[in-house]
Amino acid sequence: MYRIDQLLKADQKLFHTRDLALLWGITNQNTLYTLIKRYLEKGILIAIHKGFYSTVPIDSLDPVRLATGYLHRYAYLSCETILVREGIIFQHKN
Repeated sequence: MYRIDQLLKADQKLFHTRDLALLWGITNQNTLYTLIKRYLEKGILIAIHKGFYSTVPIDSLDPVRLATGYLHRYAYLSCETILVREGIIFQHKN
């Protein structure tokens, strides 16, 4: 399977450099950075921040998922945050 197919068929849309290396099975950093550079030039990958990329435009991403993806680890969202976001609670605490 081609590397572009692996990238676009992945359920995930946000990738760190290490994620791409694991996805493609690349151990040589020069090869990895060259491939990322080529995909950036072709518009397949979109650079969000240094070492953090997306396959879809940043406007179409969920801000919470973008923030947790950038942290590259688990993040805590309170129940109240989710209820406010979904419109169940209308009062914001100061």
